[in-house]
Amino acid sequence: MLVNISFGSQLRFRLRTGTTTTSLETADYTVTEGQWIHVAAVYDGSNMTIYKDGVQAASTAKTGSITNGNAHVAFGNQPAGAGARAFDGLLDEVCLYDKALSVAEISGNMTTGCGGSGNPPTPTPTANPGTTVDVYLAGTSGEETAELLINDQVAATFTGVGTGYHSGQFIQFTYQHSTALNANQVKVRLVNGGLASDGTTDMNLRVDKIILNGVDYPSEAATTYSVGSWSSSNGCGPGYKQNERLHCTGGYFWYEANVTPPPTATSSPTPTATPPPTATASPTPPPTNEVTTIQRTYYTIAGQTVGVRVKKILDNGSTESNKLYYMYTDNLGNVGALSDKNGNYISGSLTLFRPFGDFRRVPSTNPDITDHAFTGHKSNAYIKLIDMNARWYLPEIGRFISPDTIVPDPMNPQSFNRYSYVFNRPIVLRDPSGHEPVWCSAEYNGGSACAPLVSFQGGHDNWTDAEITTIKMAAWEIAFDLYGHGQANSASEQFLAVYNGTVNFSKTGVVAGNLGEAISRNQIIVNEHLIVTINSPTTGKMWAAHELGHAFNYALHPNTTDDLNYGQGIIDLALEGIWSNGERFVGLEPPGSTSYANFDNYERAIRRGYQDTSGPWVQNRTSSPSEDFADMYSNWAFNSFRADPYGSARYEFMANHMSSWIALAVSNN
Repeated sequence: MLVNISFGSQLRFRLRTGTTTTSLETADYTVTEGQWIHVAAVYDGSNMTIYKDGVQAASTAKTGSITNGNAHVAFGNQPAGAGARAFDGLLDEVCLYDKALSVAEISGNMTTGCGGSGNPPTPTPTANPGTTVDVYLAGTSGEETAELLINDQVAATFTGVGTGYHSGQFIQFTYQHSTALNANQVKVRLVNGGLASDGTTDMNLRVDKIILNGVDYPSEAATTYSVGSWSSSNGCGPGYKQNERLHCTGGYFWYEANVTPPPTATSSPTPTATPPPTATASPTPPPTNEVTTIQRTYYTIAGQTVGVRVKKILDNGSTESNKLYYMYTDNLGNVGALSDKNGNYISGSLTLFRPFGDFRRVPSTNPDITDHAFTGHKSNAYIKLIDMNARWYLPEIGRFISPDTIVPDPMNPQSFNRYSYVFNRPIVLRDPSGHEPVWCSAEYNGGSACAPLVSFQGGHDNWTDAEITTIKMAAWEIAFDLYGHGQANSASEQFLAVYNGTVNFSKTGVVAGNLGEAISRNQIIVNEHLIVTINSPTTGKMWAAHELGHAFNYALHPNTTDDLNYGQGIIDLALEGIWSNGERFVGLEPPGSTSYANFDNYERAIRRGYQDTSGPWVQNRTSSPSEDFADMYSNWAFNSFRADPYGSARYEFMANHMSSWIALAVSNN
């Protein structure tokens, strides 16, 4: 057996069993010149382990019986070695045991010695001014790994925390720190959350208490809330003490700085008069150089938060750090990751959400750097709620916890569920105010990041807010559907590329034979008696989407003003028709006919696959095939075909062609 220091200043433990020699060397711990350390090398018949200052530093599997030979015992030099591997240093105490010591026994030897006599060699090691940290941990699978953090830096790694999570059987782990510590400098973090190697057992970690130089900082009772004592962060625990657990990677327990450690029991004698002290009797204690204030400054461009500056101020008034971070967001404003001012990714900042905002991947940077997350709102990890300004939102169930004080859209039945979130459409909508869903956050905040899709002009009457909102909602619905099939970077960019700019809705101020019509790829006229239709959210949106379908067909053949026969959508419909169970039910032509435009009116009139043969699903059931195509476009946009083979066939026809149609429309600009 050999214990020595390698050429890389690392601890090495070599052991021979039978004819096999195994060498174990620390990877993360090195020996510092001029500093006393305590080293223990343990072999228990199945593992070789090195402990440095009472903390496991390296371990490897090993079996077999130790070779019982007649080798010499030597300290400081290789036996009969003429100076080989000479030890240039001092040894205080060396003890050999015929058993494998436990962690507690090793810790005891480190502090009290192992029974030797005599003084250490000169120079005598200075008294340790540091802190002994005892951590009591328990796991569920026995595979959990915990890290001890001092001032947010990893100081030690603990493995083998046992399976006493449910029984309350905690294992003591000890770490010796070189300087004085207080409890709020200490954190315990779970490293490997998720499932154990059996694929079914959840990895969990419980912290019963820490002890700093003999002073207990215990967990509270199960009925006591976490504020002020051991707490869980990052949404990893329920927030109660003895039942509290960590089950996701990166979460940690810590002790709040504003809590005084439990005092020892003392008597309380009757107070007596005491003369006032002199000015020099009780000097003001020096600052502890602890962070007491954190200032966060957020930066926005066009209504979108793009960065945060985090400034940490010590109790002496000086600044510990002042760092700028960039926030990377998606079209809804979800904060997905952070980088520093140089664009370097911040480790642990990657964030993933489920549709209604529940975390799928929890960032370890929340809340240390920022607590802005789902749609850019502040999330509270303690109570699992999101602050959406007017109301609190619970992403776990996709509902607000209080009713809306207003009904934002009385014409929309979904508005009357006053607890619902964004009409149950979290993929395309967000709620900046807590009162009303919006399609584009930048438009809502007065910014220009999301360009307007439609414009309004003309008419006998001015455009009302209800009319504008109805048409805008139809345009945004189509924009997100086009975005799902196109190559643009955003929904608004895709819409504008397809229609070659904003689509103008112009009131004529006259009563005509029809409600209105698209006259080009980006111009739609609105006749006077359509106003009632526009003011109905459902009917108005379907009409607007229908006319945008005509405009889309113009975009597929912009060299003609006749979308009836020449748009690619009409051509594809004429060539392929729509089939269901081997039956072609759109594009059916009478004998001798070669044009889709001439197919039987009865076949067109019954319009199989639509919810109904009248509005809002079918705008003009007896007109040209272009009307059928425009109806298919609007019903595709709102996914409102009938749930039968005919409706499915219509939807699949539109969805299967949409990518090629979008590419053609963009190329025709």
